[in-house]
Amino acid sequence: MVLSGCFIHKHRDEFYDSDLAWKMKIPATFVDVNEHKWKKVQQRGRHAIEDTYNTSLPNKVNTLFIFKGGDGNFFEATSELYNYEKNGDYAACIQRTYGMVYHSLLTQRPDVHADTTKRTEQIAGLDFYCIEIKVTYPNRTTTHSVIYSRLFDTQNLTVSIMYADEAKGKLMREAFRGSRFGRR
Repeated sequence: MVLSGCFIHKHRDEFYDSDLAWKMKIPATFVDVNEHKWKKVQQRGRHAIEDTYNTSLPNKVNTLFIFKGGDGNFFEATSELYNYEKNGDYAACIQRTYGMVYHSLLTQRPDVHADTTKRTEQIAGLDFYCIEIKVTYPNRTTTHSVIYSRLFDTQNLTVSIMYADEAKGKLMREAFRGSRFGRR
């Protein structure tokens, strides 16, 4: 158990989601994050996109987990129903979403340099869309965001790995890559 601010965090060895029959080991140094506290972090990101595009984003996301491995290292999974009528082709929608994230970052922080890589990656034999964003700040510090997305029927799964510490980033990537899914 770890005490952080006013919140008590505890470590879990494994994550399991029954809807996806998804099982994943949690890195040993990572602890649960208080969901209420995390919502404030999510709101900042949502507001950045809303301000950049002068629009309002609905928030119908179900948080599956949020783990923290020290300052600036977060591991999050969310799911939401995918609306084909509204969003159209899933692959095109994911590419638009990734573009919005990248453009919003550069609009909100024009002083940073961002490198991106987009690809598909197999996790447990399933294809996931993936974008990696490496951000270099004026003080030469770097952060990384890796976002994986996959559609399971009408359920959109998004796994976000955000890190400043390369070793913690490697632990999160290895954990996700070691996932097992019973649902295809």
